[in-house]
Amino acid sequence: MASVEEIKRVAAEIVAVEPRIDVLINNAGAHFESYSETQDGLESTIAVNHLAYFVLTLSLRPSLRRGSRVVNTASHLHRHTSFEKDNMDLRAGRHHGFWHGFDNYNRSKLYNVLFSRRLSQLWATSEGITVNCCHPGLIRSGFGSGQLGLFEPIFWLILQVLGRSVEAGGSVLTWLATSPQLDGVTGEYYNRFNLEAPSRDATSQANAALLWVKSLEWAKMHPNNVDRKIL
Repeated sequence: MASVEEIKRVAAEIVAVEPRIDVLINNAGAHFESYSETQDGLESTIAVNHLAYFVLTLSLRPSLRRGSRVVNTASHLHRHTSFEKDNMDLRAGRHHGFWHGFDNYNRSKLYNVLFSRRLSQLWATSEGITVNCCHPGLIRSGFGSGQLGLFEPIFWLILQVLGRSVEAGGSVLTWLATSPQLDGVTGEYYNRFNLEAPSRDATSQANAALLWVKSLEWAKMHPNNVDRKIL
């Protein structure tokens, strides 16, 4: 998920054998304590947590049909950061340590909400594909294992005390993907099963548009080479 070309390759293989995809759940993510870059020269958190969603979803477009649902795992933590139009790739924040990595993670979750919002608007009327995102809760999974530095023992203790099971988190994604009551619902953010308004930065049309253009650039997906219906 850290390689743009690998995501495109896998997506092409899926499209070749799956003429219709009813549900796409983008859930893979990571936390990196120290600043690092992928082979594409992108900050690792943004590459894995945001751009992977972006590239995979657009690359699978040929198999997504009217009535298909896209569900993106975001996080309540998107509320604890801000959108910086002059530092979208986080290159200005090449710092090390848990708290800097934590802010990068929060920024990637803000991008998840903005991407969901933008794509839902572009696909809603012409495509009939719904796009929603959610915070599934604090989950007792293996997320972040080996990437949290000195904070890791404390983090796992918090997870054991306050975290929900993987099944509980998965039930939120399953509900968004299959519930009849969400037919036609798009562009929304859910905190578990509750509809909520995301942060102010996450509802900005200007932010969403800027991120869209920058993501195309990062992914080396020229607008003229992307399905025009998307744009």
